[in-house]
Amino acid sequence: MQQIQDPRKYSKFYPESNIIISQALMVQNNKASVSMLVDTLRNLLRDQNDALINIALNLAPSVEVSQIIWTALSAAVNDASSINELDGACIFAIPIVLVAGNKNNNKQSAKLPKKLDTEVLNQFFSKNNLINACHDSFISGKLVSPQNLAKIKPSQIYYWVRNLKNAKLWIPLDIDGSEVEVLDEGVFLRFLIGVAVKGGATSLNGAVSFANYRQMAMPFMQLIVDELKTDNITMFPIPFAPVNLLSGFSCGDSYRKEIAIQVALSNVVRKIREQALVPVVQIIGVENAIELKTSYQEVTTREIPSEIINTLKETSLWHLTAYDDFAAILNKITDLLQEMNVEYTYHRSN
Repeated sequence: MQQIQDPRKYSKFYPESNIIISQALMVQNNKASVSMLVDTLRNLLRDQNDALINIALNLAPSVEVSQIIWTALSAAVNDASSINELDGACIFAIPIVLVAGNKNNNKQSAKLPKKLDTEVLNQFFSKNNLINACHDSFISGKLVSPQNLAKIKPSQIYYWVRNLKNAKLWIPLDIDGSEVEVLDEGVFLRFLIGVAVKGGATSLNGAVSFANYRQMAMPFMQLIVDELKTDNITMFPIPFAPVNLLSGFSCGDSYRKEIAIQVALSNVVRKIREQALVPVVQIIGVENAIELKTSYQEVTTREIPSEIINTLKETSLWHLTAYDDFAAILNKITDLLQEMNVEYTYHRSN
């Protein structure tokens, strides 16, 4: 079956004066080491030159170059041990996807709370050894929105990773949690932010006990349900494994998009099959996104009321960042459709 091409358009013209892009191209062509690019990014982070880094990520001439820059940036921000910093900290985000529906018959909006009980949350992590015993740790109960998380600059994370001990186990963040307004039904994203510190530099794998975290996934989900229980709202939380704070937005946004598409497809496919029709999906590459158009093939001659027909079509979008793995995302989508036993075809955008 003919697949679609990556719909992202990368400019052949980029600022040649941008040292990050220039060095990433050298890395791609095996003319320089990744460590050289990491060192360059560290210097820019120390100088708080986030603008130059942002330009490089967004104006890279190809997905490969963008991914090289992103990988090097992650190493520059998070790896304090490589430069013998004794007080390195692990700062992490826990993405939580919330699938919620409003039960109000009059369709008045309802809101989920903007935070969990911080004491209850930390007791849960401590009691179940989700943070390794050699670390001091703290997790805020604030449910931070993607918009607020995106305001945190890489240079700020770089500084905090190396100086958090002086901040007494917390980041000097002036960011509050955000309520989730539920009008009808939707898929929402929030983050918990945590820190872990020990006597020397630390990493995410060193700080978080992922085996224990996986074992306690269901109890953690139930804790969130109990904390966020709200009249007139049905809610199903899906907490994901902690990730470094720098990666929080991109990982969480990807999780939210994947679950939103699952929910949308499941709803419309169920409605189509209830009408004895066959669901079909068109996969289309549109500007910087993958579009899914779900409709149906008629296998019956009976007349279906127009108000029902209008509910049997759905359009979903998966927006792509400059450094997303297009092939992996496309595979996720087609795997989902195959699991649902839904026929799909590829189409070019008009």
